[in-house]
Amino acid sequence: MGGMASLRGRFAVATAVLVGFQLAGALAAGWSGARVARVVEREGAVAAERDAVLAFGDAVREQYVHQAHTFIEGGPGHLDHYAPAAAAAEAALVRVEALALPGGDALRPAYTRFDGNFRDGVIPLASRNELDRAMAGGMHASSERLAAGVTTVTTELLGALDARQSALQEQARAATESAWWATVVFAIGSILVLVVVTRALAYAVLAPLARLQDAATRFGAGDAAARADVPRDVELRTVTEAFNRMVEQVSAAEERRVRTERLAALGEMSGAVAHELLNPLTTILGTTDDPTVREEAGHARRVVEGLLGFARPGREASAEVDLPAALAAAADRLALVADARDVSIVVSVPPTAPLPLAAPPTAVRQVLDNLLRNAIEASPAGATVALSLGEGVVEVADRGAGIPPAVRARLYEPFVTGRRDGTGLGLAVCQRVVTALGGALTHVDREGGGTVATWRLHA
Repeated sequence: MGGMASLRGRFAVATAVLVGFQLAGALAAGWSGARVARVVEREGAVAAERDAVLAFGDAVREQYVHQAHTFIEGGPGHLDHYAPAAAAAEAALVRVEALALPGGDALRPAYTRFDGNFRDGVIPLASRNELDRAMAGGMHASSERLAAGVTTVTTELLGALDARQSALQEQARAATESAWWATVVFAIGSILVLVVVTRALAYAVLAPLARLQDAATRFGAGDAAARADVPRDVELRTVTEAFNRMVEQVSAAEERRVRTERLAALGEMSGAVAHELLNPLTTILGTTDDPTVREEAGHARRVVEGLLGFARPGREASAEVDLPAALAAAADRLALVADARDVSIVVSVPPTAPLPLAAPPTAVRQVLDNLLRNAIEASPAGATVALSLGEGVVEVADRGAGIPPAVRARLYEPFVTGRRDGTGLGLAVCQRVVTALGGALTHVDREGGGTVATWRLHA
């Protein structure tokens, strides 16, 4: 409790210091900000005045352009454009006069001479088409000189405004710099206190809690391997170790639950299949003498019983199985399937006959047929599936697209498949049968593309 009280005291002192520095900084910043605002406001007004003078100068230049066109044409063709231009210039001049700028009273006389010279001396002649080239040249020179006079006054006004604007900008810069320095000076103390408190808090409490929270978030998102680093602090160590144990227990329980549910679902499905198929198959076997029909119906019944054997293994008696013959028979049975997909099957067996395998014949046939069928269905047209028997292994190699990463981790679980039309039962049954026979089943990527399924007869 004493430590907690001391911690509260340190936080209270730090808070008071922070508040004091922040309050002083706020006052300094407020005063400097108000000063900057006043200067910026004045600078904005000067900028508006400058824009008004520029607008008047632009209007006079537009007016002079129409005068020049009239001199060039020597007739009234361009006079229709002159009146709007003159009205715009007059309106701009009125706005400038309203500003009462120092030196601005010289604009009106200069503009009046410029506009009056053209309006009184040129427009009447141009309207009657009496403006000859020699006369137009002299009048043009006069208009150009008068326009230059207006420009001179405008330029002097702009120069004065530019000087005022530059001075105000310099004041604004100085005020802004003062405000910045005031903010920096008053913020330094706050930052120092804040850094000390934050570092102590982060290293003592927040950092371990953040790691624990991150691990909890990852675990909640499905990452079963999420674990939190164990900190040195005794209290946080206890909490973190308890969390890690909980994650391990929950992950293990979830894995067992999922597998149990899948096996239970497979058992239910097997019962339904037996109920629907065993009786019709028994009827077929009892009512036909055709050898082919009886053989295929008998095989279908044994497959159904083998599927039931996934959930209740060990019901079929073992016998000595001739593996080379079993491989050849599997290739013959699936020849039509391979031909339909334009896939070739090549069977390779050792020159010396291997020892027979003691296993249920139907189980061996089921494993071979499933592995070979998967390889055929995975292979593209024109490919070759290699079915081979080696020293204690049976291999089925294809040139398909391989096993998708999302499927590989759960390849032998029921109802997991990488094919759109697959049931996800074939490899699950194969793995269960192979394991029951004391062997092991693996699938690895084949060099050059494809997959190699390996049945190790003895694990």
